[in-house]
Amino acid sequence: MKKANRRKPLLVVGVVALSLILGIWIEQQGGLSLLINRTISFFVSPIKKDQYLVKKVGNPCLDTHWAGDLWIYSNNKSEPKQITKGLCIGEILGLSPDKRYIAGTIEGWNGGSRTTSLAIVELGTGDVKVIKPGSQYANYGVGYWLSNIDLVNFIAPKIGENNLKIESINIKNKDSKIIGEWPIGVLFSGNQPFSENKQWAVGNGYNMDEQKPYTVELFSYDQRSKTKNSIIDGKFIKFITWFGNKIIYADKVEGKNTIWAIDANGVNKEKLGNLEGEEISNFAVTGDHKRFIYSVKTKKTNTPEIDVDHNWFSFDLINKENKKLDFDESFVAIQSLSRDGDLGAFVKKDSHELFIVDLTLLKSNKLCWAGDNCQVVWP
Repeated sequence: MKKANRRKPLLVVGVVALSLILGIWIEQQGGLSLLINRTISFFVSPIKKDQYLVKKVGNPCLDTHWAGDLWIYSNNKSEPKQITKGLCIGEILGLSPDKRYIAGTIEGWNGGSRTTSLAIVELGTGDVKVIKPGSQYANYGVGYWLSNIDLVNFIAPKIGENNLKIESINIKNKDSKIIGEWPIGVLFSGNQPFSENKQWAVGNGYNMDEQKPYTVELFSYDQRSKTKNSIIDGKFIKFITWFGNKIIYADKVEGKNTIWAIDANGVNKEKLGNLEGEEISNFAVTGDHKRFIYSVKTKKTNTPEIDVDHNWFSFDLINKENKKLDFDESFVAIQSLSRDGDLGAFVKKDSHELFIVDLTLLKSNKLCWAGDNCQVVWP
């Protein structure tokens, strides 16, 4: 009996100690509410197939490069959900493969100077983690994910260096490692530069060979062997996308824009078809890399793209079919396409309003009063 009584104080002390430890851990996680939301988002994706992310300009951010907050919109036009408040996101850079995080830049001021930091936002909670502060971040292009926790960043060369370094950053502990280097004259393309198996990256830049002035060269980089391969060069080379582990690019042959597929090591070149028009003005690739949409001006002119009507086309990489798209509005630019290509974000002529377009029905709905005010990213 006495032993049992002696155990009670020990039990109380243990419970109190455990409660303190649990309380400290919950506080480190950002509080109970944040912890609950984070747990839910671990099992249930915070963004669904029929939803998309939108960065909208906010009033406190009007002087910081059109920065704004993050929202989730639904295709069924239900009320949007605000994820961040007063964050001043400059650009959404990429959604993690598990759709739990979004990488982006955060604009701000420090001592009278503008800063751009690399950060991630946890969609289920709105929690923000700065991965690289503004003083260390070089805006050469980021937002490509190698895994659910490994984010790619480009490091600008120091004075006297010629190579752009590619680093992988672990978003959990912020540890980073250099995974490759790239000649400073070669830049990664705007679309996903990594192959499906993440072994290869593709980039393009001007040929430095004096015998081939003013030509563009397409390169691939093998992360395993740390070697760079020259794929092809020409005056009109344009990287389109990866299709599996093949590079899809456009080249002008006898006045026609031709689509080609080629292996990452530069062999097994295959012609897929021709595109309409002499000059591609806009293009965007679906998230599944099976189709891309492009436009050509209706007439030759030196005026900006936004002042001229465009004809729009869709190229199917599986069936190798090129189809004209007749929209209910006149669009002059495309911002992005959904993964399956059913929806797209387009900029309207003259007004520059941003519309969400149903590419099956070819019907559109206005999202923002100006394309610069919104950025759309699809799951």
